[in-house]
Amino acid sequence: YAEPGDVNGWLHVRAVDSAGNWSETAHRRVLIDSSAPSAAQQAPGAAVRAAVSQVALQLSDEGIAGVDPGSIVLGVGGKDYTVSNSGLTYLSDSRRLVWDCEHTSPEPTVFSDGQDIQVRLKSAADYAGNPVGSLPGWTWMMDYSKDTTAPQIAEVDCSTHRSHVAHTFEEGLEGWSNRGGGEGARVERDTSTAASGEASIKLTQQRSNGHMQALVTSRGFPADRFPVIAFDYRFDAGVKLDLLVHMNGQWWPIAMTDDATGSIGRVPGMRADGRWHHASVNIAPLLKRKQRRGSLIVSAVIVGDRNSRDNRRGVTAHFDNFVIGTVGTVKPVFRWTATDTTGITGYSYVLDQEPATEPPAESMGPTAAKAFEGLATGLWFLHVRAADGAGNWGPPSHYAIMHSAG
Repeated sequence: YAEPGDVNGWLHVRAVDSAGNWSETAHRRVLIDSSAPSAAQQAPGAAVRAAVSQVALQLSDEGIAGVDPGSIVLGVGGKDYTVSNSGLTYLSDSRRLVWDCEHTSPEPTVFSDGQDIQVRLKSAADYAGNPVGSLPGWTWMMDYSKDTTAPQIAEVDCSTHRSHVAHTFEEGLEGWSNRGGGEGARVERDTSTAASGEASIKLTQQRSNGHMQALVTSRGFPADRFPVIAFDYRFDAGVKLDLLVHMNGQWWPIAMTDDATGSIGRVPGMRADGRWHHASVNIAPLLKRKQRRGSLIVSAVIVGDRNSRDNRRGVTAHFDNFVIGTVGTVKPVFRWTATDTTGITGYSYVLDQEPATEPPAESMGPTAAKAFEGLATGLWFLHVRAADGAGNWGPPSHYAIMHSAG
């Protein structure tokens, strides 16, 4: 039995013997796809001069089987890629095959300035085994002068001094927000006062008897891995606030300037006198008393007036340099990563105690790691930026660490 064209259905069959007995019906799913996929060049164009990270082809199948990503082999710049390489992706929704030089494994691909880049689709088929009838190929030239996009630092890490969050408010609210509507705090970025840098976060009591609450972060973290919460603060005289962490479905209060009744501990030495001060607390041992087994997973942190709610309308509390992380005692070792179409030629970095320093546009070499000796106790910031092969300097990324000189 033969069915012309494509088939998307079922075959149902039963047999009868010479005595007239009919068997049970057998059912089998039948998919027949006689339509071959098609492919065409998208970008960059043939014979063009460009500085782009991506090579794209249109790759679609009008039949019922669909393109089989495992069948694809794409040659770019003399090397063959399959979708098992992180640099090649088939996007079935948009029917596009995309190769990205910044994501190729085991390392990014960097072509030389003026290099001719040959691109050829070497194989592709659908799940029915129908191959692409015409395999497109073309050549374009890498031209660094076309690269006007500055490189970005993708990641900065310091395994000796890990930080979960570091809110400096130099570029925004950092996720801080009102909690509780009219009873909560009005939350604003304030450039009129700061512990360092140009801005801080300002919480304002909106009404008498309100709880002045604000969300600090909803990024969950294990408190046994990131045990220290440290911050700079300036509270109006008499302001009463607590720090509260959410764990196992319950809010656990840690007193700041409020009455400590009902709290699991206190941030030591805090005072509300209208001046800037620094404070820190190790929350891990406080939470450990409440959960003796398992990880101490904190799902959110807030601040607010928990007890008498007697802050008067209009009083303010400022925070700056709010960090959740570990305090390191050995020399910090920073590592970072960056990629670019024209490659990374060097980095510039500064370690200081200002939150938003911009390192000079002067290369300190291509090494993406640095250790620093002889730091004093305190909060430090690494600022690092990258230059690409076209001479573009990217914006700085910042990483905050808490250090103790012992």
